[in-house]
Amino acid sequence: MESRGRAESGTQADERPEDIKNTKDRCLCTLSLVVVLAIITAPYRRTFKLYTWRPLKEMRAARGDRSILIPLIRQWKVEKYEELRSVQVTVSQFTLDLDLC
Repeated sequence: MESRGRAESGTQADERPEDIKNTKDRCLCTLSLVVVLAIITAPYRRTFKLYTWRPLKEMRAARGDRSILIPLIRQWKVEKYEELRSVQVTVSQFTLDLDLC
């Protein structure tokens, strides 16, 4: 009987109300943190999906067919260069604005 009493001592029925409240508070904090992170990172995740996963998915769907694959790669390279150019322009304008201050 003693061993049975020890095994049951770790169950939720034996927890004190303060422990249950602390556990609920931690769960609520964790949930709110996850929601905030999901909201903050949503634009980055969407951008990553559009610019990385979509082209890779299309390239895999080509299954080695050069007539489809080569135009997809060329289009992808053009989009990457345009993206790089826009970032460079934005950074140069930002540094120019800082120099004027």
